[in-house]
Amino acid sequence: MLIGLFKDMGTWRLRLARAAVIASLGTIGCLAPANGLAAPDGCTELHKPDPDCGQHNMMMVGEQAVFVSHLPMFNSEHRFQVIMEVELAKAGHNLDSVYADDRKAHLNIGMYTVTPQEIFVLSRMFRGDEAARRTSFPGTVFRGHFERRGRTQLGPLTGVDVTAKRVVYAQEIGPPSGLSRSDALQYIVFGRGSEMFLAHRITQPPDFDQLLKVKMSGHDFTKDELDTGVLVTVPNRPNAAARRLRQGEVVGVTGHVTGAHMFLPVKVEVVGEPYFEEGELASDPTFDPTPLEIGAGFGN
Repeated sequence: MLIGLFKDMGTWRLRLARAAVIASLGTIGCLAPANGLAAPDGCTELHKPDPDCGQHNMMMVGEQAVFVSHLPMFNSEHRFQVIMEVELAKAGHNLDSVYADDRKAHLNIGMYTVTPQEIFVLSRMFRGDEAARRTSFPGTVFRGHFERRGRTQLGPLTGVDVTAKRVVYAQEIGPPSGLSRSDALQYIVFGRGSEMFLAHRITQPPDFDQLLKVKMSGHDFTKDELDTGVLVTVPNRPNAAARRLRQGEVVGVTGHVTGAHMFLPVKVEVVGEPYFEEGELASDPTFDPTPLEIGAGFGN
């Protein structure tokens, strides 16, 4: 019981550390003070009628379409892996191209993040009555990782409306409701047009978060298949951070469309790794960079 208590305390310290980063940025003009961020569901930093009220920062990828991937943590209000296709707009004007053009102008920057300017309950974007779900939040886009050094706020994308066009994937992670851990390495497939991505499927601690930009051959997944949901499994590859897919690899995988009764042989070429995080999803979570994160260039 003491071991479990210490792990819970470690997770709590990590949550406080993440909150401290967000609060400090609230003083430099990119966000209003946290206790003033009142959302439609009544959440503020000082008043949380729902224990899942939280500041749900997200990674961003894609140029042909914009996708966000929530930064999850076990045993907290962040215990959800959520990927959504979104639209960025301000005053009714679509700004997706502003984001895409910035990515093209900064090819050396792999990570872009969006931080919501409201504290809210993330699960209300995908659970319950569909007609009553939350569909958007106001946010600010950053070049770099919002919670770490080297971030740059994008002025034209400050205070934009981030609207979910569709939820690609949404699943609670960790005990007691998370999926059972797979022995094999598995990835969620998403993308639009010729631009395809994989996200490592997170289940139980210890685990890791990873986004990959890929080229796929052997089967062209249709829009309907991608909208339904596609999972690929890497055969003979343990589900461990040290054995994750790496940039430059070309591997054969097995694809499966949700609800279908067939398995598709697909070849995946990894052309980029926009994001990799291990420490925050460890059994004893930490913000400190792990050796694998440092080796992959994600130590800052």
